[in-house]
Amino acid sequence: LIPDDASVISSTFFIPNLSQRDEIYELEKTEQSAEYYVLDLRDESTSYSVEDYQNEDFEEVCINQYIAIYKRVE
Repeated sequence: LIPDDASVISSTFFIPNLSQRDEIYELEKTEQSAEYYVLDLRDESTSYSVEDYQNEDFEEVCINQYIAIYKRVE
């Protein structure tokens, strides 16, 4: 669902699966921006929520009970 050449910010759990990318950042620890955002929905987090990405700046790519993927709208 995420192009290989896209920059990504992800929850820690999914970083190993995305590690082949040139630009990947840990969601909980970065101030960077990226093309795609991957959220782990299995546990509640105080550092982010799905509501943070449900606005005109992001397009929903995928969401289920485990993961949410958003693309930044340019």
